[in-house]
Amino acid sequence: MKQLEELEWIKMPDKGFKLEKDFTTYWLWELWKKWFWKKKWSDWSFDMKPYDCNIATPEADYYCEIKVIKKDEFSLKVLRPNQLKALEDLTNLWKNAIVVIYSIEFNNYKVYKYSDLKKLFK
Repeated sequence: MKQLEELEWIKMPDKGFKLEKDFTTYWLWELWKKWFWKKKWSDWSFDMKPYDCNIATPEADYYCEIKVIKKDEFSLKVLRPNQLKALEDLTNLWKNAIVVIYSIEFNNYKVYKYSDLKKLFK
C-alpha cells in the first residue's frame, strides 16, 4: 500500500462538515479506530502552531496540516507563514509533511505530500 493511500479510505458522513475542527475530529477518530496513533495539537497558540497533528501508522509517521475549502479552490496562501515554514523544514528533513484538504461541496478529502502540493501551486 502506498503511504498516503492508508490515510484516504475514510468515508464521509452524508451531512458533511462546514468547519475544519469538525472534519479534523471525525477524520482523526476514524484513523484511531483503525489503531493508528494520532495527536491533535491544541489551538491555544493559533499563530505559533506549526501544523495540526501527528499521525503514526504501521507504514509511516506523518506531520499533518488540515484545511477545509468550499469547493476546489485551494491555494498555498491558505497556509500561514509559520505553517509553510514548518512543512518546508520537515520536508527538507525527509519527513512526511502532508496537507489534508477537505472540500465542503464534494464532501470528500484528499491527502497530499507538501512537496507535491508545492509543485502544483508554484
